[in-house]
Formats: sequence, structure tokens, C-alpha cells
Amino acid sequence: MNKKKKIFFIFFAVVIVGIIFFFEKGKDPNIVRPYLSVGGEKIFVEIADTEQKREQGLSGRDSIGENEGMMFLFSEKGKYGFWMKGMSFPIDIIWINGNSVVGVEKNVDPQVGALEEELKVYSLPEDVDKVLEVKGGKTDKIGINTGDVIDAVLYYN
Repeated sequence: MNKKKKIFFIFFAVVIVGIIFFFEKGKDPNIVRPYLSVGGEKIFVEIADTEQKREQGLSGRDSIGENEGMMFLFSEKGKYGFWMKGMSFPIDIIWINGNSVVGVEKNVDPQVGALEEELKVYSLPEDVDKVLEVKGGKTDKIGINTGDVIDAVLYYN
């Protein structure tokens, strides 16, 4: 093998190792991730507990994992509205008061291309203190319905 080929292969190997290191760096097993026990499954959640995080929600993303979600936490119970601004995939919205599911909105359409004033706002007439958004269809897969009691306590692994 000539000198140019050896240099190329060494360079290529270094680039591949660097790429693997870069992507594996984010998968640190020591990172603590909060999760809920919902329908007997772990749902790893991002917490939206500030106005900025709640406003951003899941918008701007291409998808969400099968066992992932976003948990919106509110300091006071209230009637909170949710819309699909900037969304590109369907979600299920689980309305929670304490540990009780008080409403489920299934396979909410992302309304891609709709004008902001045309977007539907989803809310309940009942007060809630938490809202969980998961991948569209997940509530049917794990059997979550209005009236269910879920383990809405956050755990950390």
C-alpha cells in the first residue's frame, strides 16, 4: 500500500472514531432522565415547567420517540389551552389533575400549513395541574383513558 493510501485510511479512521465519540457523548449512562409510569410503561419526559418551555413545547421537532413525552407542570390548577403551532407530527394530549386522567385528546392533527389564527386550541372545562404530550396513538397502545389513575410521580433513572 502506498503512502497516500495509508494516510487516507488513517485520516478516515480518525474521522469515523471522532463521529462515533461525538454521537455517543450524549448517551452518558450517568445522565438522570425523569420518567413517569403510565399504563405499566416508562415514559421518559422532558419537563416544561417555565413559561418559555411551555410555550415552545414540542414545536419545531420532526418527531418524538415511542416512550418519550413532554410533561407540562403548572404551579396552580387551571384551564390551560394547547395548540399545534409549529408541530409536524400528531400527538396525544393527556390532561391530569393530581394523579387522575381527566381527559385525553387522541391523535391531535398538527395542522401543518394552517394559519396561526386557524389553529384549534385544545382545552378542558376542568382544572388540571399537569398535561402530558406523547406520540400520537400512544394512549391507545397503553390503554390510557379518562378516569384512569396514573402514577404521575416523576422518577429518575
